Amino acid sequence: MRLGFTTGSVTVTDGGSNSCTGTVSAGGTGSCTIAFPSAASYSLTATYAGDANFNASPASSAVTQTVNKDRKSTRLNSSHRT
Repeated sequence: MRLGFTTGSVTVTDGGSNSCTGTVSAGGTGSCTIAFPSAASYSLTATYAGDANFNASPASSAVTQTVNKDRKSTRLNSSHRT
């Protein structure tokens, strides 16, 4: 049995060209950000790279992330003086 927290890195990918890698801290947490190019549903997996104490993992089961279209609006104010 190994004791301690995992460190190292985790890569999250959609299996295509969108991915990010986050460093896992000694507390066992980390984060990374993917900037998806368009609104769609993406199937994401995560892979742990391993460290000196823990082996690397195969890809996780996929989870679906839905990215919605940005709702931008423009407001035009006008006044007419006579």
